[in-house]
Amino acid sequence: MGEVHEIREGRTLLSKTDGGWTRDNSVVITVRVTRELRELQGASADGMIYVSMPRGVNAVTTDGKIMGSDPHPSIEELRRSLPNGLKVLVMAGAMDPGLALSNPSTRVEKDPRIVPGEALLLDGFHPQTVVFDQGTEPLDAWADYTFNELVAAATD
Repeated sequence: MGEVHEIREGRTLLSKTDGGWTRDNSVVITVRVTRELRELQGASADGMIYVSMPRGVNAVTTDGKIMGSDPHPSIEELRRSLPNGLKVLVMAGAMDPGLALSNPSTRVEKDPRIVPGEALLLDGFHPQTVVFDQGTEPLDAWADYTFNELVAAATD
């Protein structure tokens, strides 16, 4: 459990499909750990964990330009919607960086190195692995829980 500390651009992948090219965008959210519920060896570096999350897929031309109005949120939009200090529960395991590359039609377009030293990059691509505090409202991905109820359940 922790608080959003920073949001940065993550890796982008280009994939050739029958319909053309697509770009898979991601972000990396740095979370300041405030309470460790379970230990994941190597995940934390200086009290921070790093979680890769999807930021949308775009149809792109062969020269990499986004086609039509194929939106994905900008880094600034994400920073506004997930402000620093927002509570977050992370239940993610280590990301397998080669998993998406097992498809021979997929290649890395951009891969900024933003995880320090030996820290792990965690896989936040499943909607139930990274949960942001929504106050007393039921959670989107865990409809039977509020944020505090999910934290309590994860602690048991």
